[in-house]
Amino acid sequence: MKLNTVAKEIVHVLEIQGIDCVFGMPGYQNLELYDCLADSSIRNVLVTNEACAPFMADGYHYVSGKIAVCLAIPGPGFTNMFTGLAESYVDTFPLVVIVSGVNKEDKSFPMHGVEQLKAVAPLVKATFKLECPAQITKVLNEAILLAQKGEPGPVVLEIPENFFTKETEKETFIPVPEKSNEFDSEKLNAVIEVLQNAKSCGIYIGKGALGAQEEIIALSDILSAPIATTISGRGVVPEDHEFAVGFGFSPAGSLIAKDIFQGCDCLIAIGCKFSEVSTGQWSLPMPEKLIHIDINENVFHKNYQATITVCGDAKEVLSQILNRRDTIQKNKDFDLIKRIAEGKEKYCEFIKLKEKRDAVSPPRFYYELRQQMKRDAILAVDCGYHQLWSYTDYTVLGPGTYLTTSNYQAMGFSIPAAIGAKLARLDKDVVCLCGDGCFLMNGFELVTAKREGVKIICIVFNDKNLGLIKQIQSKGQGRVSSTNLTKFELRNFSDSIGFGYVAIESDRAIAASLMKAFASPNSTIIDVNVNYDEEPTYYKGLSSVVWQRLPDSEKLKRSQKILERKRNGSI
Repeated sequence: MKLNTVAKEIVHVLEIQGIDCVFGMPGYQNLELYDCLADSSIRNVLVTNEACAPFMADGYHYVSGKIAVCLAIPGPGFTNMFTGLAESYVDTFPLVVIVSGVNKEDKSFPMHGVEQLKAVAPLVKATFKLECPAQITKVLNEAILLAQKGEPGPVVLEIPENFFTKETEKETFIPVPEKSNEFDSEKLNAVIEVLQNAKSCGIYIGKGALGAQEEIIALSDILSAPIATTISGRGVVPEDHEFAVGFGFSPAGSLIAKDIFQGCDCLIAIGCKFSEVSTGQWSLPMPEKLIHIDINENVFHKNYQATITVCGDAKEVLSQILNRRDTIQKNKDFDLIKRIAEGKEKYCEFIKLKEKRDAVSPPRFYYELRQQMKRDAILAVDCGYHQLWSYTDYTVLGPGTYLTTSNYQAMGFSIPAAIGAKLARLDKDVVCLCGDGCFLMNGFELVTAKREGVKIICIVFNDKNLGLIKQIQSKGQGRVSSTNLTKFELRNFSDSIGFGYVAIESDRAIAASLMKAFASPNSTIIDVNVNYDEEPTYYKGLSSVVWQRLPDSEKLKRSQKILERKRNGSI
């Protein structure tokens, strides 16, 4: 019988499971594990702040398809990760966190001593606690498999700090994939019948449709069905595909999608939850028939009542539907294809005609950025006003090339996520785009990119304010408070960490400045003098929805407050 210490066995299991990257920060309670990692094939990434480790792991997984692991000490090291864990949970990224447990030894008030598994339980898919060293192989493998099973999510494994040096049996574990479940023929017949009788179908895809691109395109072609997406579903089907209309079809969605989906009497929703942000506060105008396909049956009928629900993996379910393609084949709608193409071209021409000479227009910037980026380049976008333009004004051309926080909306996501994405695909160009408020949260994580020797282009939309909150306050409250940011010099920060620096002052300078940054072998911070004097499509649509839902008494109250502040000169 071969023996390992628990720490060595953890590394052994991670290597067998194909995990090749971990993110975290060492501390007194997990030094033995870090010592063993130093002798392994696993890349060990030291973060600047533990809060960023889960974001990096999310970016790493989304681009590579591989699960990543985060390491944490108990107490503050672990609780720093809570926002990232919640992000992984709500936006369904598989993640395993191995956290040290305090060795109490029957004493009270230990350092870092909190009930951390109880505290984190609502934010994760499951928690495990290693009760004896002999269980490590079994428990760690269970945690890794559970994180990826069904709807993915984060799983936490706590290991008492005094266990890492204990001996345990060295085991070889080969995971056995679960058999796929075919949905019954009666339900398949019901789906086929709805599709046969539908006059005009639309397809709506979320992140759960990743991996089913071929099947979705085939179904779209058979039905002549336009394809719209949630935020996290963008890129599953390239948005320059003849039937792709981009993000959403609610009042907050892309203009083309809203127009094209008006005529649909049947919607096939694949791998989506109909969550608040993607649906524009649940303002999607639902067609008469809804076929909802998802691997998690708990999402059915939550916000929209489905005609038929199918629980299963998107690729497998669609494959079975496509086996009956002869029964649902419709004539190819060339007029629809033409309308979609003309709508895309018209919108591009509209953006190109807009030009600011003293500042940068967000839609023009996203258009120029797309022109400069390679088709398979990766863009990570943070939470905020800058993000809303990206929903409709940046074209996503492939799966795993557009990273943003969709449902949890955590600020500070983009920089660490971009670093994780770059570590996963060193051969790809990786760009992160954030507002100055988001940059102030996690900008120092660029030190990690420097340390790891990876090139990142970091674009900062710099308006010296919390732009989205300022706009909401101004429009809804009639005045602004607590949104002004202290001026800071990005050039000095770039110099201090060894990054290049480029400033873009107007629309005319965008193309040449981006070209310079992409051509440079070094990481670069791009300081964008952005002007938010226009509202993104998403914001205008959402504002309209919110206003229409208010009772007349509330509309009157808000209008009177703003008028009064104008009279008093407080606006």
